[in-house]
Amino acid sequence: MCAVFLQQLLIAEVINEAQRSIKDIEEAITQAQPGSRACDETRSILWLAQVEGCQTRLVHMRYARFADLKVCEKRLQLRERRPPRENFRDAVEEALDRERAVLERSRQDLLALEAEAQQFHTDLQAMRAELSRDTGARRLQVESELAQMRMATGASVSLPEVDKKNNTQPHQAIKLLSEEEAKSLKQRSVSVIRKAKELPDRVDVTIGRIRQEAHQCTHRSARQLGAKTRELGEFKKMLEENIRGVDATLTQARQALSKEEGRLETVMGDKALQETQERVNDLTAMVQELQDSYKALVEELRCKVSALDIDNSCRRVTPQVAAEPPKKIGLQQSASARHAQRLILPSRGEQSSRGHAFVLCA
Repeated sequence: MCAVFLQQLLIAEVINEAQRSIKDIEEAITQAQPGSRACDETRSILWLAQVEGCQTRLVHMRYARFADLKVCEKRLQLRERRPPRENFRDAVEEALDRERAVLERSRQDLLALEAEAQQFHTDLQAMRAELSRDTGARRLQVESELAQMRMATGASVSLPEVDKKNNTQPHQAIKLLSEEEAKSLKQRSVSVIRKAKELPDRVDVTIGRIRQEAHQCTHRSARQLGAKTRELGEFKKMLEENIRGVDATLTQARQALSKEEGRLETVMGDKALQETQERVNDLTAMVQELQDSYKALVEELRCKVSALDIDNSCRRVTPQVAAEPPKKIGLQQSASARHAQRLILPSRGEQSSRGHAFVLCA
């Protein structure tokens, strides 16, 4: 228990020491003269951190919008596989095209602002290096002059002799910036810092605008996809009911045709034979018309089911799915497609009736 208490005291002391250090740094910055090189160097360091933070935020936003863009492109690729009858420009495709345009424009805006932030970062680093080099040179000159003054006044302790054999390198002269160069450096640093001050506000405005536009366009595409799948689902149910109705009517017409064809062999008299033959002809035409209607409904159902499966696949697309490489195999057959296939394929008893065979292509 005592060890834990001592550890907490130690942690509190470290925190207090860190806070005191931060306060001392802030006071030193505040007390520094606005025109001093130390103040300019400190400001360049602070704004360098600000610019790096802006760069990080821009990169994160660009990655997030790039994921949305890949999802949008994946959906457009999937919808290209729709049957020709359903492959027309609808509200979903318009929403996806608009979303792609918005996201691509946002990506270009972010890249341009990132390049500008990178240029600010490079300029600030260069300014910081020049200011640090000049400040260090002046500090070294002051220390050198102080050392010479001590030697001139005489030291109470004799210094050891210098080994001239080992100390063969000549002393390098300290190169300081002239007044004109220092003034130009100060003006350039102030100009760069003034421009860098505008960057955080511009980044906030750009990120807020892009986030809002992306939210609106992605939700619009999701709503249109949801409405399209509901519409296709209703069409699918309606077509299935129509197919069942036509199939039942076709079965009754075939049975009636079979009976009338059987009467042709037993009917007596020319008039009765003619009437029976007319009924057979009418029933034959009716059966053919019903078969054509059945085929058209079946083909329509195939197209609707295929389009419904593709749009449902679009709704399930995630950034992880969009980032995967394209697969060579086709789309797997869904439950709705298998159910439609059972409706499409007729039974064996319906495939032939008294020489009127009719087989649907699966």
